[in-house]
Parts: sequence; C-alpha cells; structure tokens
Amino acid sequence: MPSRVQKKLSGDTEKSLPQSQTIGFFAAISVVFIWSGWIVLSRNGVQGDFSIWDLGLLRFGTAAVIVLPFLLGKISLKTLFSIRIALPALASGAIYVLLSFAALRNSPATNAGVVVNGLMPIVTIILLFVMASRKPTRLDIVLSMVLLGANLILLKGNLIEFSAFALFLGATFSLTFYMVSVKQWQLDPKLFFFAVPVVNATVMIPLWLALDGDLTGPIGPIALQAGYQGVLVTLGAVTMLTYAIHKIGSIAASMIMAAVPFTTAVLAYFVLGEGITILHVVALVLCTGGITLHILKNRR
Repeated sequence: MPSRVQKKLSGDTEKSLPQSQTIGFFAAISVVFIWSGWIVLSRNGVQGDFSIWDLGLLRFGTAAVIVLPFLLGKISLKTLFSIRIALPALASGAIYVLLSFAALRNSPATNAGVVVNGLMPIVTIILLFVMASRKPTRLDIVLSMVLLGANLILLKGNLIEFSAFALFLGATFSLTFYMVSVKQWQLDPKLFFFAVPVVNATVMIPLWLALDGDLTGPIGPIALQAGYQGVLVTLGAVTMLTYAIHKIGSIAASMIMAAVPFTTAVLAYFVLGEGITILHVVALVLCTGGITLHILKNRR
C-alpha cells in the first residue's frame, strides 16, 4: 500500500499539472500579442530603411550579445550546434524570419498572419503524422478547417502574390517544424534560450557581411528593431512558446497562435493604416470559437 507521503506527493502532482497547463496557455497567448507586434514592426522595417539582412542581424546579433556572457562555461558549443538543437533553432530563427521578411516586402502585414498562423494547425498535424506517425483526431481536423476558413476570410478581396504566398508557406513549415520537434524530441526550453540567438547569429553575421554589410538609418528605429526583435521576440517570445509547447502540446499551441492574424489586423489598422472590415470581425468570431473548443478539449 502507498504511504501517506506517497499519496501526498501524488496529490500534489495532480494538483500542479492543471496549473502548469494554465501557465502554458497564458504563455502561448502572450506570444500571440508579441508576434503580432513583430509582424507589424517588420513590415514597417522592410518598407523603410532596413533590408531583410539588416533585420536578421539586429534580431539575432542583439540577442547573442545579451546571452553570451551567461552562456560561457555553462553549455558547450558542441551541444548548441548538435543537429537536434541547431536544426530547430535555425527553423524558428533565420529560415523563418528571412522568408517572412522577404514576403512582407510585397504583402500586407495581415497576410503574414493569415497564411503562416492560419495554416499552422494543419501543417502541425501533417508533420506530426510524418515525424511521429500520430494520426489526428476528427476534432483536430474539424477545428483546423474552421481556423483555416476563418483565416481565409481575411484574403477575400485582398489578393496575395504567389511569390509572397510561397514565402509565407515556407515560413509556416519552418516554424511548425520547430514546434513539433521541440515536443517530439523533448528539448529543454532553457537550452533554446541560448541556442536560438547564438546559432542564428553565427549564420546571420556572415550572410549580412556577404549580402549587405551596410546598416544605415536613424538610431531610434535601429534601437527599436534591435530591442523588439532581439530581446522581446527572440529571447522572450521564443522561450515562452517553447515552454507552452511542452505544457500544452504543439497542436494546442498552434491553435492559439492561429489568433495572430486578427491581433495583427488590429495593430496593422492603427499602426500601418491597413484596412479592417466586417470580414475581420466574422473571422475573429470563428477563430476564437475554434481555439476555445480546442482548449476545452485538451483540458478534459
């Protein structure tokens, strides 16, 4: 028979699990707002004084400078650059952001959320099937279709160039691969706090020197891009997203991230002057309903 201590420990574990899941949901929701701000800021940047290489350098160079003093002597470079760490780090880093930046040069900010986050649940299901032979439930499929439909509403009357769509689609697969691999390979979120900036800075600095090498512009916008891209997104949002994936799973996290198009649409309306119509409201209701049902399903 289990002792009183064992029963108490078991009870404490059962009580703590829902709390950790709640924190995971809040982490994912926080990422939604940070990510929306990143899309709008990036769209503003590539339309202004910055190249995609400038933004990549500011994002990962800033983050790497911050984390390097804390990294020395704690984690070996061999660990950070191992395939299982470096590949997901690059997928969520340089590959994802460069594809997104390139697409944002010729596409409204709203479209980034529509294509990337709207397709993310479906791509997650596909990658889970390929990487882990996990078959989706009927509810997963239905809710993914609801979210896809909600996001595609935003495209009505706002055509997207095929080249921009292809770039956004590539970014979707890249970010989703990161989300699925973190969960399937049980990768430590704390490790990615260091891996994402260091691995990607190692790639971005040579690329910037070879393809651009000239960062110019007012100090204010440069500082804003460096702070938001390098600190809030790379160190903050990516860490919170990794934590959320561990606690609530990659499908649930991708469902919540599907709210990004709508928060992005609102921000783009106020910051960039991009239009918002009744279609956005209809899509928001569909998306919120789909996300809520999925959260309730995962908490049973």
